[in-house]
Amino acid sequence: MPIPYAVPRGIFSRLLNPFVKGEVKLFNGLSEHARLTLRSLSIIEDALRSGDLVKIKEAEVEVGVIENQGDEISRVLSQEVSTGAIATPIMGDVEVLIGKVDDILDRVHILSREIRRAISICVSPEVKKVLAEDVVELIMVDKRGVEEFVELTSAIAKGDDWGKIRSHVLVISKLEDEVDEAKDRLIDKLYELAKEISYVEFMSLLHIVFTLDDIIDITKDAAYLTATILMSLGA
Repeated sequence: MPIPYAVPRGIFSRLLNPFVKGEVKLFNGLSEHARLTLRSLSIIEDALRSGDLVKIKEAEVEVGVIENQGDEISRVLSQEVSTGAIATPIMGDVEVLIGKVDDILDRVHILSREIRRAISICVSPEVKKVLAEDVVELIMVDKRGVEEFVELTSAIAKGDDWGKIRSHVLVISKLEDEVDEAKDRLIDKLYELAKEISYVEFMSLLHIVFTLDDIIDITKDAAYLTATILMSLGA
């Protein structure tokens, strides 16, 4: 989906209009939700770097609590949409966007469980090295993508210029490509290790890799949908 170069007329005048304050509240809420995702990824990264199973289990519990907070933000935002706080022409896209932002945090919660399982069952030094190095690297790229989405939604709520907003979307797209390439390299590496690690270890790592790929994929989808909504607001 191409990102338009020209700013749609009327976007920022709408956001400054008190009659459409629901749109500003929406983007502030999405930014708050994305910050929860960012916090969760940092918790997982720190626990994984420690290599301590106890800390990884604690991280899973903490991320679960944060995920519930995200669900509540999504519920409130969806309720705002259903009560007419958002312009009717964009209600459908906004509902999808709220769902996608919530899905990102859901995937991070799944990631925390998968990493806890992997650390619990994986004994091969090769697997521990992949978790400590390759998986952490992918988490860091996912974090950068979510950071850009936080900046994107915050920029919209503040009424920043279209060029700045578009730049955040483009960075997220490039990060998604970066994760795709890293994912392919890591999958190749796992197949090379297949004779040295157990089937359970192999599948556990594979699930982690695909979950990390899902996180940046959905982040990109959310960013592109955000741009689409902006175009509709300025139409």
